Amino acid sequence: MANNEFIKAMNPKFPELDVERIIAIFEDNISQVKIGMFVDNPDLRLPLGCDLNKNIVLDIISRYLKEEYRLGDVVTIDRYENEQFEVVGIRKDQLELRGDWSAMNNVIGDSWYPTEKCKKVKNGK
Repeated sequence: MANNEFIKAMNPKFPELDVERIIAIFEDNISQVKIGMFVDNPDLRLPLGCDLNKNIVLDIISRYLKEEYRLGDVVTIDRYENEQFEVVGIRKDQLELRGDWSAMNNVIGDSWYPTEKCKKVKNGK
């Protein structure tokens, strides 16, 4: 990922946030920013403190906060309703889950699973 240095710099500043997920939301939702149709300068740069940049950042944070799942959440899945899995990764429509996929042999592994087939456990483990 091209943002590794940025993510490494931001993680200590915001330990309560999943900075990598916020960057992924940004990349999934913002492909370009149109300044206006009357601007002839293709190399136009906006100061970081301008209202447009602030609104983009606020929109991305809002999308992040509305997500149902977070890293570390505990879920069950439709296939193994009695097993609990920890969320260790998040994609647009999938969760990476860590847990006992054998459902009885205590073999811990990670696997991606459709989000709609997961259910958050209120007081996990």
